[in-house]
Amino acid sequence: MVKFSRWRQHAPGILSLRLAKQAFLLSLLLGFAISVFKTAHEYYLKHGYLQNIMAQRVLAATPAATQAAYSLDATVAQQILEGEMLRPLLKLKYAAILTDRGEILAERHHPINNEFDYAGLQEITAIPFGGVYQIKSELKLTSFTQEPVGLLLLEFDLHKEGYQLLLGFLQNLIGMSVAAILLGLTLVILFRYTLTAPLEALASQVEDIDLDSAQAPHLPMPAGHRRDELGQIIIALNQMLTRLHAGERVRLKLSRAVEQSPVSILITDTYGKIEYVNRRLLETCGYRQEELIGATPSLLKSGLTPTSVFQEMWTCVAQGQSWQGEFCNRKKNGDLYWDDAHIVPVVDAQGEIINFVGVQQDISERKQADERRRLFTSVFTHTHDGILITDTQGCIVEVNEAFTRLTGYTREEALGQRPSILHSGKQDSYFYEQMWSTLKAKGFWRGELWNRRKDGYLFAEMLTISAVRNTHGDTTHYVALFSDITELKHSQQRLEHLAYHDGLTHLPNRTLLAERMQQAMAQAQRHQNLLAIAYLDLDGFKPINDKYGHKVGDRLLVEVSQRLLALLNVGDTVARMGGDEFALLLTDIKSYEQMQQRIQEVLACIAASYMLEQVPAPLILSASIGVTLFPQDGSDPDTLLRHADQAMYTAKQAGRNGYHVFDTESDRQAKVKRDNLTRMQAALDQQEFCLFYQPKVDMRTGEVLGAEALIRWQHPQEGILAPGRFLPAIEDTDLICDLGRWVLKDALQQLDLWRQQGLNLHVSINIAARQLQQKDFVDYIRNLLMQYPYLAPNQLELEILETAALDDMSHAHRVIEACQELGIRFALDDFGTGYSSLTYFRRLPAEVLKIDQSFVRDMLEDPDDLAIVEGILGLSNAFRRKVVAEGIETEAHGLMLLRLGCNWGQGYGIARPMPAVELPAWIASYQQPLSWRDNAHLVWKREDYPLLSVEVEHRRWVNDLIAALENPERRAPPSPGDALACRFGRWYTGEGRWRYQSLPAYKEVGPLHENLHVTAGELLELRRAGRLDAQQIQASVQELRNIQKRLLIALARLQLEAAQQINLPAELS
Repeated sequence: MVKFSRWRQHAPGILSLRLAKQAFLLSLLLGFAISVFKTAHEYYLKHGYLQNIMAQRVLAATPAATQAAYSLDATVAQQILEGEMLRPLLKLKYAAILTDRGEILAERHHPINNEFDYAGLQEITAIPFGGVYQIKSELKLTSFTQEPVGLLLLEFDLHKEGYQLLLGFLQNLIGMSVAAILLGLTLVILFRYTLTAPLEALASQVEDIDLDSAQAPHLPMPAGHRRDELGQIIIALNQMLTRLHAGERVRLKLSRAVEQSPVSILITDTYGKIEYVNRRLLETCGYRQEELIGATPSLLKSGLTPTSVFQEMWTCVAQGQSWQGEFCNRKKNGDLYWDDAHIVPVVDAQGEIINFVGVQQDISERKQADERRRLFTSVFTHTHDGILITDTQGCIVEVNEAFTRLTGYTREEALGQRPSILHSGKQDSYFYEQMWSTLKAKGFWRGELWNRRKDGYLFAEMLTISAVRNTHGDTTHYVALFSDITELKHSQQRLEHLAYHDGLTHLPNRTLLAERMQQAMAQAQRHQNLLAIAYLDLDGFKPINDKYGHKVGDRLLVEVSQRLLALLNVGDTVARMGGDEFALLLTDIKSYEQMQQRIQEVLACIAASYMLEQVPAPLILSASIGVTLFPQDGSDPDTLLRHADQAMYTAKQAGRNGYHVFDTESDRQAKVKRDNLTRMQAALDQQEFCLFYQPKVDMRTGEVLGAEALIRWQHPQEGILAPGRFLPAIEDTDLICDLGRWVLKDALQQLDLWRQQGLNLHVSINIAARQLQQKDFVDYIRNLLMQYPYLAPNQLELEILETAALDDMSHAHRVIEACQELGIRFALDDFGTGYSSLTYFRRLPAEVLKIDQSFVRDMLEDPDDLAIVEGILGLSNAFRRKVVAEGIETEAHGLMLLRLGCNWGQGYGIARPMPAVELPAWIASYQQPLSWRDNAHLVWKREDYPLLSVEVEHRRWVNDLIAALENPERRAPPSPGDALACRFGRWYTGEGRWRYQSLPAYKEVGPLHENLHVTAGELLELRRAGRLDAQQIQASVQELRNIQKRLLIALARLQLEAAQQINLPAELS
């Protein structure tokens, strides 16, 4: 809404006030002039008077000040200044006497307490009474002296004199001002009622005028003023408001139209400087309004519009004509866009050009669309693929030249028709229903089909149909793109036949047979039938071919193929594999007997005589056939054919005119074995094997005795493999001997390397049974030791399994003795695992016995294993053999073995097998466990072994009880609540009491054991009654474990006290 601004914001004042003010100012100015004149006269008189007094003061003080300055007498100088300060006329504000060097000899300040505050008058009285008047006088001894001896400085305070002068001026001025004010007030009242009040009412009405209103505004005529000047003004204003209202309405419409226009509009002056841009142009180019105003349109130039276009444009508009053309402009961000510009010159009333108006339409999308349209038109016209476009009803609306060339129909003949004019009849209605269903669902369809040209010729085409959609997603047209692939299809059929059939017999070849086998295998699995794959080789074909020539041979092969085809059932296949070999795929075999019957038919068919032209006598052939069955054998066609081929050779070796069925299981085992042997032989050749070493220590002394060499396979894909992963596959082959020789050589080489490093160790090596039975084994060992003369033979220890001597005990005995003569030691490994352990232990002269780790590992939990270990140790002591315990996994295992009298051991609890390079560092850092060291001097008697075994008994009893608590199906120990029902309780109240009741720890064990049984009995009863849930069972198990822990701690103290008592000197025990 357009209104007149508030008049108070722009008018300098009410008219009556302005008139009164002018009269007031005139009166005031006249009074001021009179006052100034009077004051200036008084100033002139006062000025002369003051100058005379100040000069007299200076002259009076100069002689005394000169003497004081000359004599540099500061005291006299100070007195002179104090005297000057006390003079009544013209008070001094500051006085000073300076020496000829400018130094202050004396100075005096006088604080002036004036009767009035002169601070506000300093600026006025500074003319010339500016508050302070300063006089400087040079001090000379005589009037003839050129050089002064000092300087007298006096500053007079003229505030009082200036105030008196100003006071008189103000009194005159005030009087004149009062008169002027009275005059002004009178004029204000007069002008107010006669002039300004009507004008003010008129101004208020003008202020409320709204030029945006629908009707033109109108000012009312005030009463009594229709004929005077005010009335004429109102009449003129109403006429002007009518014109302004009409003009404002037009301007507002034009302004809105230009600003909201969808096209870009700019206005420049005649020099091209931009004066106006609308919002659309700013949105298009990306510049701000302040960046464009004052600039020229060249700011938007991209450099891609030819210069001639701009020259033509300027020539045209300079002549006063409008111009239309296209520009390629650049946005602020660098993007290009196209404008369709109309530039029109604007002229004034005299016809002179004053501005240029540019109206520009962004046509970038249209330009891109035109470019795409030209490209599409070119592609549509020149492509070699046929294109037809239909509407949604299937009527052809456009075709290209390639369509007419490929189909024979002209454009005019095709338009308005349906694509069905090309139907060949080779596709049924279901095909087209599926095609249109896919097209509507996915928006496109692609496939091959046969169509018919106008001349009736059938051709194959590769067809792609796509739906064309509008912006709303509705399908408006369909576009079909097709190419003639008839020659390609014919070539493909010929190539497929050549690729899948034999050129002579036209039977399927190996490739097509494999495909049909794949299909038949899938079908057999679905229907749970058998497949028979027969591989057939003609017996006697080569002599016939050599005697009568290749032509007769080929005719004979064709005759054989025809006979085989005649034997086939639906789903069977016969294929020529090459030469005189054929393969048969027999499907739907119900039984093994049916397969045999079918093969016999084939043999009989082949064996019948052949009568061929130009061959005088009948020809006789037979066949050797190998058969394999699916799914009993193989999982792929190649495997089945290979197995049938192998069976065929077996049949041929057994005699002609027969067949052999492939044995799948024996073949599988043989293949696995062959593959393993081949791979491990390659690993040996490529040095993929290495030796790890597991230390053996004396647990009683802490000495490292040596190490056992353990083979490892550094497999390229699977990493380090333990011997259990690969040795079983070669134990009964000569490869185990080759590998054993490599181990011996590598171990001795490592021993010699350690010797050079100052480390003398014993190494034990496992010897396989097959290697031990070799006739040259002793000679090989002897020659190998000769290569390392600095090694002592007893540094080498050979370990043999009990089973290694089963085949020939006497030979094994001779080999061991021969090696012992060389200084080599022998150990019997895994003792106790064989069923003739005692026999071999007695007959084989091994110095060392190794307890199998399976007994050692479980002896802390299984009383039977502990008894076996105890028995082996007793047996070895009886036969004076050294014992090494394998499988020591914890410190507790070693402690138990020490108490049982076994000093030597190895296992993960001591060290894991390690590479040779790590063993010296391990030996240097090895420390005997504390419990072993503390018990090393304690020797247990066999009579005290039950104290050790009852701990194991107790552990198993608790484990069985906990298993029964956690699993109701497990059987609990009998009478769990009775402390005397277990072996521990019976030992405690029997032999234990007799031997250990004097020991303090004995008395601790009993109550804890009884508490354990009472708690166990109660928990088991609750468990059987179903009063314990899973969480409570876990809490109960933890409670039992806590009681057991306290019992085991007390039992350990009892064992320590017993051991100490056993080892006391006889006189103290």
